[in-house]
Amino acid sequence: DSVDIRDCDVTNPPLAPAPADLVFLDPPYGADLLVPALEALEKRGWHKDSTLIVAECGANEALTLPDFLVERDRRRYGAAQFILLSHRMPTD
Repeated sequence: DSVDIRDCDVTNPPLAPAPADLVFLDPPYGADLLVPALEALEKRGWHKDSTLIVAECGANEALTLPDFLVERDRRRYGAAQFILLSHRMPTD
């Protein structure tokens, strides 16, 4: 129903007006910003248990997820990989 696009320092985002249903992240490849961004968004209220996170990074980048997230799918396309993430539930 609505979209909120933020062009900001994702490692220090503003407080979320409400948790998002869907989050897209595309930090510069090789800058090691994806995990700090995921952690910062969590701390500032951008995620909820049902939030789907689509994270893009370089195809060869290794990713160690924060404990509160679980990888649901991963796809590689050329120089990019897209990782679908969600909150870890007690059954994960």
